[in-house]
Amino acid sequence: FPVTIDALEFNKWLGTRGKFVKGRIVFPVYDEMGVIKGIETRSLDKKAMSVLLPKYKASLSSLIDMLPESSVRYKKFYLEKSKHTAFFFGLPNSLKPIWESETVFLTEGIFDLISLLKVLDNAVTPMTANINDLQIEWLRRYVKKVVLLFDMDEKGKKAFIRIRDELTPYGITVINIPMFAGKDVNDFILAKGCSELKRYITDKLDYFF
Repeated sequence: FPVTIDALEFNKWLGTRGKFVKGRIVFPVYDEMGVIKGIETRSLDKKAMSVLLPKYKASLSSLIDMLPESSVRYKKFYLEKSKHTAFFFGLPNSLKPIWESETVFLTEGIFDLISLLKVLDNAVTPMTANINDLQIEWLRRYVKKVVLLFDMDEKGKKAFIRIRDELTPYGITVINIPMFAGKDVNDFILAKGCSELKRYITDKLDYFF
């Protein structure tokens, strides 16, 4: 996945929060203007994971209050409070093909997106099934078709219904393409390969459109 980030810029943005990313894989998240908005991280081992997990249960609001004003941490993600805008992992790299096609493919997670980008370039991820209002507004502005490849668990089904109900009144078509046996995009590619995933998606799109 072709993401580049200036190390000095990132370190300045991160500031004293380095302990939260030490020993972890870091995925920078940008808005459509290429401005870094946050990060998502994944642990490499249990020791690294323990850095992020609180030693006691606390509500989201109390966790936010414990952090510097310049950042909010929700699980593995940081977001600058003063610059709250719509964001998707994969921007701005996928912005041009999304704009040209007026179509976006959405996955639920980062690794599903990385797999999907092997066969499609107009794809991004909100990094959760709980897409927010600003992301919905972004979709209204940029696309005419939204294709979901979310996990088909309860959260994924609710997300599809919400996105469909929010966007359909604006003339935007929203469809869902379930993976076989309830698997996600990454599982599909591991089981059947990229060419089979592309054929599967193309067949589904031909059926709907």
